[in-house]
Amino acid sequence: MWSIRLIGLAALGLAASASSALADPAPPPDCPDTYQDLTDAQRAGEYTCTCRGYGHEIFGTNIYTTYSYICAAAVHAGAMDKDTSKIGIVTVKSAPGCPTYKSSEANGVTSKPRGKENASFYFPAKGDGKCVETELPKATMKNPALEKAVAAAYKVEGYTDNKVLKVLLFGWDEDLEKDDFGQVIGRDLGATVVAKLPDGTCQMHYELWMQHGHGKSFSGPLEARGAGSLEELAISCDKVEGAAVAKSAPAKAPAKAATKKK
Repeated sequence: MWSIRLIGLAALGLAASASSALADPAPPPDCPDTYQDLTDAQRAGEYTCTCRGYGHEIFGTNIYTTYSYICAAAVHAGAMDKDTSKIGIVTVKSAPGCPTYKSSEANGVTSKPRGKENASFYFPAKGDGKCVETELPKATMKNPALEKAVAAAYKVEGYTDNKVLKVLLFGWDEDLEKDDFGQVIGRDLGATVVAKLPDGTCQMHYELWMQHGHGKSFSGPLEARGAGSLEELAISCDKVEGAAVAKSAPAKAPAKAATKKK
């Protein structure tokens, strides 16, 4: 009888051990707020942690500044589901700093632009850790008078300490501004101002700039279209200043062919 009981207890013990072995493992530790909150040892290689919801601001696209919030960046990069009722297990890895960090909207999260930083992080499952360079767009129209007007309007908007490096025009918007009586009172010009900030970084400011008018007659200075239409995007100053220097450099005279002495 005792032997039967001992066999039964042993069987129950084996079953419990098997059940314990098949149970889901405990999730990794919770992620800290930002990547720079990790210890040096945790940043030395890949680090896996658990996100429980997300929020707060991030800077970059696919590669992020170290003070960006890990879980918000995970949703933006597609490494975690944006459903805050679910937990997400993500793996992050350090990367070198970038000259600029591009802003974008992805998966319901909007990132902000940022200038040069010494270090970054990314999600190996969704990126390669390489910097995403912001390229200077090509203007679709050329008009020195309008470029000057946009630069002046940009200064009026409060950017008096920024040095305007370039103005790029993209044409007039087909939708005209009208008053409550349906009368045309203005039209919008799409333009980007490339400027250098007092801290030495550069940004592109895109906005619709309205020019007042009546009917088909438009005149007067330009002004910002309104709150919410301005977009600022960090860009490497070399992308602008380097191109400007190369363009303004005088062409070298062709070398004269050497003549043989007789």
